[in-house]
Parts: sequence; C-alpha cells; structure tokens
Amino acid sequence: LTVLCAGSLYAGRGADLFLELAAYFPEAHFLWVGGSEEDVARWRQEVNCRALTNVSFLGFLPHSRLPLYHAAADVLLMPYGRRIGISSGGGHSAQISSPMKMFEYLASGRAILASDLPVFREVLEETTAVFCPPEEVEAWAQALQALLADPLRRQALGQRARQAARQYSWTRRAERILAGW
Repeated sequence: LTVLCAGSLYAGRGADLFLELAAYFPEAHFLWVGGSEEDVARWRQEVNCRALTNVSFLGFLPHSRLPLYHAAADVLLMPYGRRIGISSGGGHSAQISSPMKMFEYLASGRAILASDLPVFREVLEETTAVFCPPEEVEAWAQALQALLADPLRRQALGQRARQAARQYSWTRRAERILAGW
C-alpha cells in the first residue's frame, strides 16, 4: 500500500504528521513528492533519525509526472496544519488556501485523507474525502487504518472524487465566468 503526499515542505504542510503516520504503518510505503533540495535533505535526515524504512522523500518532480505518482497511490494525504506556511519567507494561508494539489487529487480518482479545515470543505465533502482534525495523530491513524483496510471504500471515494473534479476543470471554470457566475 502506498500513501502519498505531494507539495512543498513549508511549515504547516504536515511533514511531521506524515512521519508519525509512517511509524504507525510500517507495512505501507509513505512517499512525499515535492519540496526544495534543502527541505528534502532535512526531512530525509529526520527519517534516518527515526529509523523509518518505509518513507521516501523524492523532492521536486516536473508537474507533468505528478499524475503518475497520484495514480500509483492508494491514499493521498493533505495533512495541513491550522497555520500553513505559504513560502519559505513566512506568512500563513490556512484561512484562504486552495491548493492546486486538492484539485489534482480529486482528478486522480484516489481516496483523499485531508485536514478538516473550512477552506478545504468548500471543495471537498464527505463523499469525496475523509477529514481529520489537523495535528491529531490518533484521529489520522484511525482514519488511515480504516482506509487501508477497506479497498472498496477507497475505490468509492476515488470515483466520487473524480466525478466532482469535473466541476473544477479549466473549461468548466471558463463556462461559469462567461455565464456571469
């Protein structure tokens, strides 16, 4: 089983939670795609310190390759904190965040496990994702365990997510703008 998170490794993006979950599930492979070379090196060092053998930080990949990684995953994580760093220079976006990753995850047709943040619920819902309180490791572990143990639920969530993604396509957005939405 593969659990994937894609994106930068700024503060609040959930890398700590990601590693804690990896420790709970040594039978699953945890893969993080994205992040600067410096951040990836720091998190790889943390993986070594924790002696985790089921975690890989791949670093930055061309955007065109991300769908392949999404498709290879069984569960896609959005473990954002209540305060999300928006850049290495600081600032936070938890109140206004609408990460492209969320729409890419929907389109991938995979189960999504996301932080229960109001801004994510503007797009995701119970039929397309499983929500957990940010930074509550036990809740995340229970939710991930339930998903990993239930391939039919993962498949159903993924199918509904892919259907929901259609309303967020660039074509659909252009149609809404032209219609005076």
